[in-house]
Amino acid sequence: MTKAMGPRLIRQVRASALQTYFSVARFVGLDPYLWMRKNNIRSEDIADPQNMIAASALLKLYEDSAVASGRPDFGLLIAESRSVASLGPISLLLRYQPTVRSIIDQVAINMRLLNDIVQARIQDDGQIAMVRIEMLPGFASRQTIESTVAIACRSYCELMVGAWQPESIHFRHGAPRIWRRTSASSAARSCSTASSTVSSALPPRSTYPTPGPTRRWRRMRSVSSTC
Repeated sequence: MTKAMGPRLIRQVRASALQTYFSVARFVGLDPYLWMRKNNIRSEDIADPQNMIAASALLKLYEDSAVASGRPDFGLLIAESRSVASLGPISLLLRYQPTVRSIIDQVAINMRLLNDIVQARIQDDGQIAMVRIEMLPGFASRQTIESTVAIACRSYCELMVGAWQPESIHFRHGAPRIWRRTSASSAARSCSTASSTVSSALPPRSTYPTPGPTRRWRRMRSVSSTC
């Protein structure tokens, strides 16, 4: 799944990662085609969700879109508009897994079908099981980290039909100012981390751009993100 250019490798992600980019970009006031062109992503590149595109282009697109729109939660909006089906053929395999552990095991085995910049594994001390999501050095941008972790959490919850909910989500970066100034509401709950409080708040469900199946975020413990 990785193309070679001389001695270098181009890390790639599945084109379906941009499946909802158009609606989210318009929702925050951006022209999606303009920002895709600025990041050298063509419409034909993502016409087939099975295509693979350069991971670096996707990462920069997310970061540029967050800055241009003034929405530091852009990656979370992307995640909120996604569903398990957007993972492609692997979603069928995951739906037949009986536990979150087996789901994550299958995701780890088949990760190259989705991208080659993310790794997921479980750390279990017998009392607490932590899902650790790690990204390759150079690819751990804020928007990509948050969207990846959020998509993973929502997918696990959706696949388990609400039978599993982690207690907390830990990031290595703090919450953006927009969340620090906003009090918690029924659609916004925060998760504590070792160094700061990270909010998993998103706008009211009625304002989302063409969202997939959604569930209200709950307090979670067992999902960690590292750079």
